[in-house]
Amino acid sequence: MAESGIAPEILAKLEIWWPSGLLGSKDLLKIPIPALIFHIYVGLMAKGFTRKKENFKCTNCGMFVMGNGYTNHCPRCLWSMHVDINPGDRQNKCMGMMEPIGTLYDKTGFVIMHRCTECGEERNVFGAPNDNTELMTELSSTEQFMS
Repeated sequence: MAESGIAPEILAKLEIWWPSGLLGSKDLLKIPIPALIFHIYVGLMAKGFTRKKENFKCTNCGMFVMGNGYTNHCPRCLWSMHVDINPGDRQNKCMGMMEPIGTLYDKTGFVIMHRCTECGEERNVFGAPNDNTELMTELSSTEQFMS
């Protein structure tokens, strides 16, 4: 058993789908990255992900959002707030608005890229089943994301 608790034979088979990098290309490359997945997993465990079930009113569009403990953005407009240093800790003093600037789609679903309008930090978050798929699809071809 690996240090992560994941059997080495399973770690060796893990893959990620990533854009080929060509502007306008929707092609995805299949990249085996067991080491990267291992480090992400260990990093999240070390940082101590804090699940907080919180409801909130979207600061961008005003929608009332029912949180499930993993909700970190508005499902209608996809905007978020820059409130965490580590997922769920609510320790970031920035408090800026996180603008959705692009999306990726892989076999696990959408990943949304946010950029803080105050400090410029960028973060990727997983999409949720109730997210605005039309907007996520529109953002998947956004040139800002490719830069």
